[in-house]
Amino acid sequence: MARMARRSTGLAGLAALPALSESRRLRLYGFFLMYFSQGVPFGLVQVAIPAWLVANGASAGQVGFFIGTAMLPWSLKLLNGLVMDRFCYSPMGRRRAWIVGSQVAMMAALLVTAIIAPGPDQIALLAGLAFAFNLCGAVNDVAIDGVAVDILPEDEREKVNGFMMGGQVIGISGTAIMAGAALVAGGIALAAMLAAAIVAVLTIVVILLRERPGERLLPWTAGSASAECLAREHTKFLPILGQVLRGLVQWRSALFLAGVGIIASSAGMVDVVAPVFSVAELGWSSEAFTNFSSISGFCVAIAVMVVIGPLCRRFDNRIIFVLFASVMLFPRGRGSFHRLDDEPDQSGGRCQPVCAVHGHSQFRPLAWCRRARPDCRPLRL
Repeated sequence: MARMARRSTGLAGLAALPALSESRRLRLYGFFLMYFSQGVPFGLVQVAIPAWLVANGASAGQVGFFIGTAMLPWSLKLLNGLVMDRFCYSPMGRRRAWIVGSQVAMMAALLVTAIIAPGPDQIALLAGLAFAFNLCGAVNDVAIDGVAVDILPEDEREKVNGFMMGGQVIGISGTAIMAGAALVAGGIALAAMLAAAIVAVLTIVVILLRERPGERLLPWTAGSASAECLAREHTKFLPILGQVLRGLVQWRSALFLAGVGIIASSAGMVDVVAPVFSVAELGWSSEAFTNFSSISGFCVAIAVMVVIGPLCRRFDNRIIFVLFASVMLFPRGRGSFHRLDDEPDQSGGRCQPVCAVHGHSQFRPLAWCRRARPDCRPLRL
């Protein structure tokens, strides 16, 4: 009991730290780190594990089943938002209890994955475990977005949003590099254990980031609900549902959702095709694919943080959205896939790789090769 009391006193002493609502710099880097944590399940599910499966003989259909099952929880974000708007633990802020809880649950799901340690032939079990920690990631995403809407001033939203997406892509890239090497060295057990360690560190950071001053860091520490939180608290579910449905039936909302759905479908196909072609057809190792994908993602993250925010402040956001959506959906012309054969061609060279970038909310890397020599055999899509 005395030890628990000392720990509570230590946490209470951290109440002197500024809240997100009080510090512009803390908002910038705090949301960056919170979105970094979301990149952990993405890096595993969309990059590292699919390449590992293909390297161990999985087909495109099996990879598609794994990614589709693992990413299914992200389709439930609307339901997550409705539940969070209705239920919150006000003394910790409107959303922070959901953020901390989802990250603790994600860490637990990753540890369970490490303990069970399914092999590359147990795709259904692996997909079920990935579904579990992605469910936690989807809840985490909705909660963080809710905090951003509540906390961020209007003039900060473009810049912070750029850092948020940049943090997520860097999280994806870093996790993919780490997990790609870990999967080769120690299988899924080592990769999941390292991912859980990353989430644990980031959870400690989130515990220290209060939404508003005076709120509790944890349920058993000192503090109380802020006036802003109590003013926005909902006590009935039906009014929230009615407000959401009124927004969804507007034609602008339907058109926007349709466009985002098309772009997301394109990215989903790339997530399946990229590891299959890179590893099974081009002859890359799973680690080489994750490294290439991660380096590409890191470059894109820097561009997002440095370029996209200022562009959104200077131009209408709709123009920026249409511009980048057009770039992402632009056909690749006469580009085709080629093998990276170990043997040189008749002219003494090799088929040279050329990097292309593809994606939706952030660019997804897709490796392809053009005909650098006349005798490089094309693999037409």
